[in-house]
Amino acid sequence: MANLFIWLGTLSVVIVVVIGVAKWASATSVGPRNCATFLMAAGASYCASFVVDMWAQAALDNMPARNVVMPSITWLTFALALGGGALAARGSAYAIGLPFALNALLALAVSGVHPQNLTVGLVLFLLAVIAVLLRRQTERKQLEASRAQPVA
Repeated sequence: MANLFIWLGTLSVVIVVVIGVAKWASATSVGPRNCATFLMAAGASYCASFVVDMWAQAALDNMPARNVVMPSITWLTFALALGGGALAARGSAYAIGLPFALNALLALAVSGVHPQNLTVGLVLFLLAVIAVLLRRQTERKQLEASRAQPVA
């Protein structure tokens, strides 16, 4: 039971820290905002690659499926918190998409040695495209909202 509380406490601390960093970054200038966005997106990409790798190994029977459940929940929670933080920090679309693309390239580079990394690389490329498109969509909405407000 103590392990459950430690696990939940760790998840909670990570989420609170990410929210704090995202709020701070969204209120700063472009340079720190893009840096914070890039670092949080890099963390999200790293965590997402663990999840996809575990699922691919379980699908190929390289790992028992029951051993994938709790780590998947943990790493998926970290990935979602960091990805949400990267989007909330309001950095550039490239600052969000680049870490996913770089991690995907690394996974694809070693896919000859570990075939499940082909799956990891392709999923990360898909996540890179989704992250860039989401950020560009929110950039457009923010720009339209700022143009629509009258200047006092």
